Amino acid sequence: MPADTPDAPDAETPNEADDVGELDEPAETPFDHPLFLPALCAGLAVWFGYDGFLNPEIEAVLFNRVAFAALSVLTAWFGYRGVREMKQRSASTQREANGEEDAP
Repeated sequence: MPADTPDAPDAETPNEADDVGELDEPAETPFDHPLFLPALCAGLAVWFGYDGFLNPEIEAVLFNRVAFAALSVLTAWFGYRGVREMKQRSASTQREANGEEDAP
C-alpha cells in the first residue's frame, strides 16, 4: 500500500458534529407499535380457542378454554388502550405540525 493512500477506515470519518442532534430518540421497532400486544394476544386466543373448542384430539381442554377466555379479555383491553394511544399520538403529531404546544 502506498504511503500517500489513506487507510480505508480512516478515509471516511463521520463528522460527529452533524450527528449530535439526530440521536435524541432511539429508532422505533415493531414492538413499539401500540397494537402489537393486542395482535399477539389475539393470535394466541385463536390458537387456544381452536384447541379448546374445535380440536377433538386435545387432552387439556379446560386449560385451553380458560386461556382463550383470559386472552380474549386481554386482547379487548390492550386493543382499547392501543387505539387510544394511537389517537393520542396522531393528535400530538397534528398539534406539533400546527405549532401548538402540549397542554399540561
